Amino acid sequence: MPIPAFIAIVAIIAALLIRHATWSSPAERGITINLLLQGCAVLLMLPVTNDTLGQWLYDRTGYGNLTNLIGHDCYVVAASSILMTALYMRNPDEELQRKFQQRVELPCLLIIPVMLAFFLADGKQEQAHDFFAVDDGVWLVWYWLALTGVLAYALAYSAYLFWPVLYETKMRTMVAGYILASACGVLACAVKAVSAMFSVSPATAPAVWAFATACGAGFAVTSAWDWYNHWHRSVGRVSVY
Repeated sequence: MPIPAFIAIVAIIAALLIRHATWSSPAERGITINLLLQGCAVLLMLPVTNDTLGQWLYDRTGYGNLTNLIGHDCYVVAASSILMTALYMRNPDEELQRKFQQRVELPCLLIIPVMLAFFLADGKQEQAHDFFAVDDGVWLVWYWLALTGVLAYALAYSAYLFWPVLYETKMRTMVAGYILASACGVLACAVKAVSAMFSVSPATAPAVWAFATACGAGFAVTSAWDWYNHWHRSVGRVSVY
């Protein structure tokens, strides 16, 4: 298991335990869903998962790297969840659902079948130990561009929405952490997109892992710290913002 992935998984599990009461909070639910899905995505993309569950699926379907495809779908929904949180911070009113549907749900709903089409068009791939390091054929290049494009859009748009909240003193540290985590995710997308286009994926796989897991760990540590402080200020009584 890559060390950055191990750190991210530990951070995400710890954050989910600390934030276990947030599922009933509309303002916090999006971050918690994001953590859960990012954790699932990392687990599904791990080399050990590829060599076990991935190989099992390959033996029965003839299609390799299916665990990575599912993990990438988890990433898309996770990115939409963080964007939902950013929209809630800026627009906690009746316009929220309409904006979420237009700016988040529609791009994500459209991109998942497009990714599947590119993935299947590449043919019955061999099962890879690390999908980030696979030499990309033409259809996989388009697959990576579709995936990284929508993820970068969601994360960059989230950072854009979070930015004005930096001026609110009580939320400055939390929002700065979310912006930094989003930036790591955008960097992971940029590195992977460039490496796919220029066929240098094996060389850049460690950098993609580092930035992608830093994104998950950043959201985990920031959200856990924020919720712990919120709980502490409530003198042991968990409440909703």
